[in-house]
Amino acid sequence: MGESADLTTMKLAVTLSAPTVWSLEKRIQGQTDIEIAAISRSRLSQMHLPPRFKRFSCMSSPLKRAVQTAKYFFQNIHIDQNLSELNFGKWQGKRFVEFPMSDQKRLKSQGLVGLHFNEYD
Repeated sequence: MGESADLTTMKLAVTLSAPTVWSLEKRIQGQTDIEIAAISRSRLSQMHLPPRFKRFSCMSSPLKRAVQTAKYFFQNIHIDQNLSELNFGKWQGKRFVEFPMSDQKRLKSQGLVGLHFNEYD
């Protein structure tokens, strides 16, 4: 009937960066390039991936917090500029409760609380 496609399977693990001071303060980070917090470095130094993962490659955002987190687990890290965070403009560095009320209402009405803005109020 038709040619069969040569399909390969790729297993992918996706992680978030370790917490920064801003994320611990529940601030929007966006593209602001912030290092991971001291408490994160301490916790990461106690974590280990199973040995079979050591040979895996890692793709990382160019942001410091992503690269720093990846270095605790992987030796082979590829920086990909396309894996950058969203730019939240004037909201970067602010907590949801600091947004003007008009912005808070608009975000909630557009269902954007799914972007974890609800954690900030």
